Amino acid sequence: MPGRRMETRVIKEILRLKFDRGLSTRQISQSVNASVGVVHKLIGKAERAGLGWPLPKEVDDEKLEEVLYPKAEEICEGKALPEWSLIHSQL
Repeated sequence: MPGRRMETRVIKEILRLKFDRGLSTRQISQSVNASVGVVHKLIGKAERAGLGWPLPKEVDDEKLEEVLYPKAEEICEGKALPEWSLIHSQL
């Protein structure tokens, strides 16, 4: 299960500390009180999306979240569902 999303102000601070100040992932994680793994993943997503610091003017909070947290792909309708009654009877 995915965790809570980080606030956009914290995301912006992470990007600023990384790309403007050049801090390490560990230093950033201590500064924003987030785990090293979360900071590392966010920086990686931002780099893959071509984001740096300062953010382009067209990237507002909503667009930033769309880029870093894309919507999950829709479940294929052709995928067969399990036969729940059979599973229930076997249990």
